[in-house]
Amino acid sequence: MHDRTFSRLVDRLVVGVAASFAASAVTGCAGLDTDGIEALACAEEGYYPDLLGSVEPAETFDAMELHAVRGGGPWARGDSEPDLTRGVLCAAASDGAACSAALAAPRDVTGFVFNDCEGGSCVPFVLVATRGDEVLVLDSEADVLAWLGPIDNPVEAAWVARLGGYDVGCTGRRGDDVSGVRPAGAGWDVLAPRVVSSCSPYEKERALVHVDERGTLEVLDTETILSDENMCSVAGRRPQGWRSRSIARCGTPSGGRADVAGGAIGANLARMCELEAASIAAFRQLEEELRHHRAPVSLRRAARRARADEVRHVVATRALARRHGATAPRPHCARPAAPRNLRDLAVDNAREGCAREAYGAVVARWQSLHATDAGVRTALGRIARDESRHAAFSLRLDRWLRTRLSAADREEVLGARTAAFEELRSAVATEPPPALVDALGLPGPLAARALLDGLAESLAAA
Repeated sequence: MHDRTFSRLVDRLVVGVAASFAASAVTGCAGLDTDGIEALACAEEGYYPDLLGSVEPAETFDAMELHAVRGGGPWARGDSEPDLTRGVLCAAASDGAACSAALAAPRDVTGFVFNDCEGGSCVPFVLVATRGDEVLVLDSEADVLAWLGPIDNPVEAAWVARLGGYDVGCTGRRGDDVSGVRPAGAGWDVLAPRVVSSCSPYEKERALVHVDERGTLEVLDTETILSDENMCSVAGRRPQGWRSRSIARCGTPSGGRADVAGGAIGANLARMCELEAASIAAFRQLEEELRHHRAPVSLRRAARRARADEVRHVVATRALARRHGATAPRPHCARPAAPRNLRDLAVDNAREGCAREAYGAVVARWQSLHATDAGVRTALGRIARDESRHAAFSLRLDRWLRTRLSAADREEVLGARTAAFEELRSAVATEPPPALVDALGLPGPLAARALLDGLAESLAAA
């Protein structure tokens, strides 16, 4: 298929689907009620809120330290640096040497949840405290809740939310992790994110939870802020040995405060940047394999040009991500040991080029027309033109490869493309967060399904 032919196909498809959905183009959800939410101050350490300096526990302690418990076997205070501190342990002890020896003694601890298990790893924590000559180690949620006593200030409400797995941050933290507390009746409402699923799909939500004076936590409302299976990154050519390093590292959007929507937008753009960078490696691998198999010069030249296009895409999407407070991780691509045979190359091209990259061109074109962010519209307009050319190249490569395969291998290639479209249909079945539909112009599930079905039918008839 010629470049212009595929580009016209994309335009017809996008305009047709947009027209059919124009009457029902409503983003739906109004988002969480965040009125009155105020961020907590950061501790001197800078990452966590000041959860020790402002806490008023049921029993008075002279000094406290919060420690992450890493590694196996018994834990001792000297095994780690404290994450949070208040006062100096053993400073009020009558026998300082005995107090210090008790602190240094290894002990078996269980630990309690104090983070949102980012990446699927829940690191346990312990709270070490001294009261005169007494050394206490609190290593369970029940111990900490009893230590807190009645929940009567916002910091203690944040403690309860963190014990529940919610990542309550502080001023200056990552834009994706905007959070805070507000008074609500006899208790407190806490806004904070948490990881819902660490496997595939990775999913992160922001929740509004209520904490009463007894320390009971109730979920009031939630919204998805990150999902590996419903981002502007569901499509695109991936190289052999690729493994995502998302989720992106987020910060404060340039030119303003870290608003609730900003983190999700930046993370999506950073994820897109990561995949654009992965595509550079994919086209480099492809060019080398085409040279190995003595493919026509025109195909090798097209792969080389596509790689140069992806370099520009990385620059453009990185700038957009940074503007929205995010930094994309570098993609991890294991170097293949040897060139693939023609059958494996054709299967990969059917999946990554004829399905994922083709759909990526369609989505980019859709976003270039629907995004309210002017920078996104401009960048995605250029990317859509390039991705349409890459998809047309994938289709030409598919035709060349199939002429060199057996009938059984050709059936396998067709099956790979069909399976890839089914995976994409599953990936776009969830409604994107309203902020992403608005700012980035992502299609909702119905529009995405219509775009996918129209593309699959058009390619099957080509």
